[in-house]
Amino acid sequence: MNAQEEQLLYGLKSELLGIMYECRPESVLHDDMNILAETLCKHLGAERIRFLLRLSAFETEEIAVLLKPPEIFSFIDDWDEMKHRLREDGRGVFVRIGEGAFPPYKTGILLRNGTRDPIGCILLDRISLAECPSAEWWEQFSLTVSQFLVKLFSFKSVCVKEIWNEKLLRVTMKIHSSMDIGEVLQEMVEFLKELYPAFSYHLLLSNDNDCGHLPVQLLNYNDLEALSMKAYVTGQVCMEEGKDGNTLYFPLKGKQGVYGILQIGNVRMERIPKTMVEFISILANTAGNAMENAHLYQQSNQLVRELKLVTKVSHQLNSRLSLDDRTHYMISQLKSSLRAEEAAFVLLKGKNPHVLQGSTPFFFGEESAFYLRFLQNHFSSNREPLFIGDFSEHQKDRRHRFLSLMAVPMEQEDEIWGFAVALHHEPYFFSFKTFKLFQTLTQHSSLAIANSLLREELEWLVITDYSTKLYNRNYLDQVLEKSMAEDLEGTFILIDIDNFKFVNDTYGHHVGDRVLIQLAGIIKDNLTDREISARWGGEELAIYMPGRSLRDGVMLAERIAKLAETHTDPKVTISCGVAYWNRKMKDDPLKLFRRADEALYDAKRKGKNRVIAYSG
Repeated sequence: MNAQEEQLLYGLKSELLGIMYECRPESVLHDDMNILAETLCKHLGAERIRFLLRLSAFETEEIAVLLKPPEIFSFIDDWDEMKHRLREDGRGVFVRIGEGAFPPYKTGILLRNGTRDPIGCILLDRISLAECPSAEWWEQFSLTVSQFLVKLFSFKSVCVKEIWNEKLLRVTMKIHSSMDIGEVLQEMVEFLKELYPAFSYHLLLSNDNDCGHLPVQLLNYNDLEALSMKAYVTGQVCMEEGKDGNTLYFPLKGKQGVYGILQIGNVRMERIPKTMVEFISILANTAGNAMENAHLYQQSNQLVRELKLVTKVSHQLNSRLSLDDRTHYMISQLKSSLRAEEAAFVLLKGKNPHVLQGSTPFFFGEESAFYLRFLQNHFSSNREPLFIGDFSEHQKDRRHRFLSLMAVPMEQEDEIWGFAVALHHEPYFFSFKTFKLFQTLTQHSSLAIANSLLREELEWLVITDYSTKLYNRNYLDQVLEKSMAEDLEGTFILIDIDNFKFVNDTYGHHVGDRVLIQLAGIIKDNLTDREISARWGGEELAIYMPGRSLRDGVMLAERIAKLAETHTDPKVTISCGVAYWNRKMKDDPLKLFRRADEALYDAKRKGKNRVIAYSG
């Protein structure tokens, strides 16, 4: 190589050194390669130039993806196949380009490293030099450009890695600082779109999460053959080949399980770089751990809210509330905490279910009869609670207004005595977490309702006669005192069974008790809601009619007297004394009792089986 050739080579090396010196970490490879192309065109007298680079010759295999190469150069994965299109012509580093292989390029220069292994080729449309350099010069030219490219790409690869690692660190910190699953997934997808904009991204999640505008689908657990399910079950990255490129499935893994799949499509690469897969796997695992933390955070918050709710409900239920008040309170809690549209507590008494007061109005209408009958039939033979997402799938013979149904039995000593039910018109509206909360609230409320029922039963026993189930005299006294203080008038009827001693002596006291019960039933069947009856003592019964006239009392007494003759066995008759009071009279309960007793005595004296009103 002569001095002129050495000078020419030194000039090229000087310019290449200048390019490397001016190269900045944040600059794009496209700009650096354009400067290199302009420099080589100037030194070789060419107008157009293109680089074919052997991918395996460079230190970093992911450079083809990370550096987003422009059209001025291409990476060749299978260099042996390229030898058929670029043939060495025996002039050292020069190659012949196959006809039509790379138009409009007509000649090529092999790029060799220090061990003379080819790392690529420069394609030129022409070479125009004043004097043709020697073969030794071309060898040095090839080695110089090869060394420059290796160093340039290595430098740019390191720079890009540092930049993306810094971004990955920022994204990781941002992901782990968020407790919102949608925000975590959005950060991951936006970062990947910035890194690999040519790929498509979809998220396949195991749970339904609010992820905004992200392309999210639920995993199809029934499609066990799908690679997405394989990645979900095994926790390993899977790849699927297709006409439009490869599709990669990255599991979003946490420490306790897999929370979904990141699906990356349109990966048009003959060989997927291993480092790219590892890089995305790190990001996917980071997102998976963040999702797990967000899930645990949300679950802990939910458990705290539920615990507060249960504590609040338990405290309220243990206060001195009536059964109706407790039921009304629980229904309001069920509607607010479960977002149920309709809710009820139902007692299973006899053939027909009894809906407790305080339940939503729907359950007191005819439309609810079908649901109540369905639940009654279920709990008559089954102790398991019901969690139905679409009620029309269970009962296909008719249309249903409410499709989501939850029902939990209320039990005591292994006996189902009622159930709680919640409804919503949308199918699959209630989640399983909501169902578990419903079970917890029902368990607490069932005990409170059972205690209320026992309390009401005890209170009823205190104010009623055991055999006739009429009110006792003490309760009647209280009602009468209250009525005289609040009402304008009222009528009192005192009833005595004629010849009752004869019935007891002839048939026995058990028959006498049966006659008393029969007469009590007749009386209760003929009273309005405000009118009450009581056992006055022995064979004497009493009726009080607040706000009613003396005439009303006489008519009622006569009707009961007629029914007693025809509806008792053995047949008995009764005598009745009727007394009346109003605000104009200076009266009290004792005087009213005495007047009724005098009228009754008068009825007995006049032959029994008659009604006498006190006339004064």
